[in-house]
Amino acid sequence: MINTDRKVWIKKLGEGFIDTNKLADNNKTMNILKILATLNELSLNEENPRLSAELIYKLTDEEKYKKARLEGLIPPVVANPKFNIRKKIPVTKRLEDYLKDKFITQEQYDYFIQAVKDKKNILIVGGTDTGKTTFANALLGIMDSLNERLIIVEEVEELQTKAQNVDRITITEGVFSSTEALKSCMRLSPERIIFGEVRGAESYDLLGAFNSGHSGGLSTIHANDGQGGLKKLEMYNQLACQKPMSEFIVLGINILITLKMENYKRYLDEIVELDGYNPTTHMYELKTIYKRK
Repeated sequence: MINTDRKVWIKKLGEGFIDTNKLADNNKTMNILKILATLNELSLNEENPRLSAELIYKLTDEEKYKKARLEGLIPPVVANPKFNIRKKIPVTKRLEDYLKDKFITQEQYDYFIQAVKDKKNILIVGGTDTGKTTFANALLGIMDSLNERLIIVEEVEELQTKAQNVDRITITEGVFSSTEALKSCMRLSPERIIFGEVRGAESYDLLGAFNSGHSGGLSTIHANDGQGGLKKLEMYNQLACQKPMSEFIVLGINILITLKMENYKRYLDEIVELDGYNPTTHMYELKTIYKRK
């Protein structure tokens, strides 16, 4: 990542931020961003100072092409042009790997296996870099042998599966929105809908899909815990229909898994089941399956 003071930093899993003691050249940074904007058919100028794009690359001729997320900003919203690149994790972790690494217990492993087989709708909650997508991939791995049709909707291809019957829809900002993608998804005969990350009004359509014969869904959301994730869904629903739709959420979400990070180490914080909504306290009734002490 290049900061607005031109310092170049690297973030490594388990280690945190590392100062490279290097300064980026503004002209080179700007040229990189302009080239990527052109390749992605996006505008980048003073009126459109933000670039959010997919980066396709390989480091050697022998490697297969890889994908990463790039987020860039240019003046006047920042002092100097800057960007962050988030690489996709090269190796997909299976749920068995989490068990082997003692990230989860045998009891939790069995619980997740059964929840997926029972077609529970699961929402993975956590902050940035807590491993939501990585854990979602582990749960996706359970579906590989279930012989079901999966529709995967996401902005950047991060969700990975070896299931045989899979369709993918890519969200493209300004061209094909997440709401449009979900509406299209409903016409593609899904048995399970896997949605990368809930970020806005599309939550209403996603819950509608989960509530209309397409259970067994999976998605992620940025929040601190299960209760916070549900409140975030309320906020997003209001963008679509001016109502929090609390009862709608109760029908659409079954299990919430919260992941956190401390000292750059990821951990499972809680597993809760959604039992209902209390209109008096305006809080969701959650059954705790696991809570880290």
